[in-house]
Amino acid sequence: MTRTADAAHPTPADLAGGTVPEPTTPTAEDEVAAICRDLIRIDSSNYGDGSGPGERAAAEHVAGLLSEVGLEPEVFESAERRTSLVVRWEGEDSSRPGLLIHGHLDVVPAEARDWTHDPFAGEIVDGCVWGRGAVDMKNMDAMVLAVVLVARHGAAARKMAIPFGPFLAFGAIVALFAGQAILDWYLGIF
Repeated sequence: MTRTADAAHPTPADLAGGTVPEPTTPTAEDEVAAICRDLIRIDSSNYGDGSGPGERAAAEHVAGLLSEVGLEPEVFESAERRTSLVVRWEGEDSSRPGLLIHGHLDVVPAEARDWTHDPFAGEIVDGCVWGRGAVDMKNMDAMVLAVVLVARHGAAARKMAIPFGPFLAFGAIVALFAGQAILDWYLGIF
């Protein structure tokens, strides 16, 4: 997996002229934080009018992580840069109903001047990841990805569909008004 340098994972530039630290095995928390920080560093602000950067770069990053463990993510665009991806795999027991795990890659716009920490730096301060998406929803995306990356080394008990896309407002609407219908539609695509 491509990771951003930090104390546990120095880059060659960090090591130039210094001593080489003993390698450490990252904890599950470290792995989730690294994925979250990488996602936060990808500006996927959704201004609601198509003017933002979109989710394409974030979707390509997620697709790369999933591809590295042998999954075959599919990328879709509903409009230019409004990108979603879905990854699926079959479980051991095809008689069990499917499981949908949903995330979104877009974030509410943020102005750096309004933040204590740069909203797109993905800094760790006082043990917490800071940035736009750190509490909605790139944090959850990172947790889901970490679980998928680990689970992929074994077999899932049931088939799964995991879409990531521009669902900022969509998720709340689905939960309130059309939850089962949308779930049935998503599960019907695989």
